[in-house]
Amino acid sequence: MAKKKRYRGHFCKVCRQILPNEKFSGKEHAAHICKKCATKQKKEKKKQSEEITL
Repeated sequence: MAKKKRYRGHFCKVCRQILPNEKFSGKEHAAHICKKCATKQKKEKKKQSEEITL
């Protein structure tokens, strides 16, 4: 019986793609969120907090 092919890297829950380990960092690596998506989320969160304070 042949071995099952495994993908390399991790699956990003936000952009729904399998990406190499280098695209993940610290806490996001454990949460399965890539660096690109993490920065997007931080920008959106900052923008929302600015709107609330105005």
